[in-house]
Amino acid sequence: NNFFNNIRDFITFINDILQLKGEHAISDGGRVVVNTTIGLLGFIDVHSMNGGERRKEDFGQTLAFYGWENSAYFVLPLLGPSTVRDTGGLLVDSLFFDPISYIENIRVRNAIRVVQFIDARAELLNATAILDEAALDPYAFQRDSYLQYRERLINDEEEQDLYEDYNMLSKQGNGESEDSTNLSEYELYLSD
Repeated sequence: NNFFNNIRDFITFINDILQLKGEHAISDGGRVVVNTTIGLLGFIDVHSMNGGERRKEDFGQTLAFYGWENSAYFVLPLLGPSTVRDTGGLLVDSLFFDPISYIENIRVRNAIRVVQFIDARAELLNATAILDEAALDPYAFQRDSYLQYRERLINDEEEQDLYEDYNMLSKQGNGESEDSTNLSEYELYLSD
């Protein structure tokens, strides 16, 4: 998994450059260099061990950066949820930015692709179990979750600790703060 994440980090680095995110490009490029050299081709994630942050950028986000609004949602067989823009981005990333596509030996390249696909599907097993248990309408839940996730990636929104937000807002709602924010506003925040 770390090996394929290192390849994903290289794709992120290329897309950082295309999106003119110089600071992120330096950080992500450094991650690739450190993990490829010291981390033995990425099998060891040395950068994260030293407190480095992993980010994800892809060509779908690059297209959004240059103005392609969100497009039709659909589910790709075996690969899962996507949009027209993100599928185009996936094709560009896979064919042009992914170092695996430049391996000349077709058998080796295809074997690595099969292992990469199995690794990606294995990571989604827990999400599939949660989806089956939690959602009344799995399709709508998956669609809404995917579109919100992509929107967060495109806008470079940081992950927030919702538990801390909840505690802060509930204290404010109980009059423990001068701010007039209450719990119903937090519920509106979660629904967005």
